[in-house]
Amino acid sequence: MATAWVFTLPSAGLVGAGACGLAHGVGGTVGVVVDLIVLAALSALIYWRSRGSKLTRAQQPLITRAARDRRG
Repeated sequence: MATAWVFTLPSAGLVGAGACGLAHGVGGTVGVVVDLIVLAALSALIYWRSRGSKLTRAQQPLITRAARDRRG
């Protein structure tokens, strides 16, 4: 868990600094709106990519067997 925090906190700082730099570079309210558009576009991309590989009922035996194997 500590390793996850070591990567997560600096990454969040870098993303925040990038968003601040973009908003400041564009300037004013327009910069904030550009940040919002970029955020919405990236969120939509992540959502769209997550829909690509759905689990089906046909995969259920494989999932159940893998979970049983992990428990021992």
